[in-house]
Amino acid sequence: MGKCCFCEVETCDSWHSYYCAKCHKLKRVIHLFSIDKVMNIVENVLIVNEEQQEENMKEELKTELTTRASTIRKCKKNKELKSIE
Repeated sequence: MGKCCFCEVETCDSWHSYYCAKCHKLKRVIHLFSIDKVMNIVENVLIVNEEQQEENMKEELKTELTTRASTIRKCKKNKELKSIE
């Protein structure tokens, strides 16, 4: 049995097949839902474009700033409590 014609990694299901089990299943899904719908899902879910990267970086920065601000507030409160004692 040879390599799968699609992924070129796995071995084919049988001597008469061109695809491995996973790629054969993917092929059936494409035929069932249409190539456009499958490509749309792949592009929106798995492939990250520049806009999504920028949005993820902004969210990460917001989280980091919130965490740091919280830490600074805690440090200030601890210093104030120590100075009162």
